[in-house]
Amino acid sequence: MPTNVSAIFGNITAFYRRSDSVMEAREVEIRFYVLKH
Repeated sequence: MPTNVSAIFGNITAFYRRSDSVMEAREVEIRFYVLKH
């Protein structure tokens, strides 16, 4: 059971880390778009 819980939390943290990097990439895209126009 504890190993299962730690695995679930590992998946959650990996998911949030991935979404954070996606948001950062989106911010960079928006900044480049604003600078170009």
